[in-house]
Amino acid sequence: MTDYKVLGDLIERIKAAASPDPALDADIAEALELRPLPRHDRFYRSARGEDLYLTKWLLPGGRAVDTFAGEFPEFTGSLDIAMSLVPKGWSYSLGSMMGLPLAERWRCHLRDHNDPNDSTRRWLDVDAAMPATSTTAACLKIRYQDLLQAAIAVSRRQPAKG
Repeated sequence: MTDYKVLGDLIERIKAAASPDPALDADIAEALELRPLPRHDRFYRSARGEDLYLTKWLLPGGRAVDTFAGEFPEFTGSLDIAMSLVPKGWSYSLGSMMGLPLAERWRCHLRDHNDPNDSTRRWLDVDAAMPATSTTAACLKIRYQDLLQAAIAVSRRQPAKG
């Protein structure tokens, strides 16, 4: 399981990304503990006659996606793939913040609707340079918050040293 500190650093790197980043996609796949589906590698012949090998990945939420062999799902470059990280029962909205003086930014807003009787529903906003990075960072922030809360609960149960 990914440590909450490592996940927090990864979220900051995602938010700072100015363009899709395959190395960052690999780190995200590692943090999510994604593995290619076994025995699903296949190839096809391109229009130019090249043999292209594909790998199938099962994303959180059950969606499968193909990538070229040796590549990872494009969490930083594909809004479609980034949205596969939105947890079940959470609402999603994305908006452009073009009025900011430094650069165009995108804000992803997520809200938990799993327990309609809960008056303390969780929600969060994350800003980033691209729609996919904003969405990916927001979804990972939910995992970060859960890991942080678990670490705090464990630390409260442990007796003080000394």
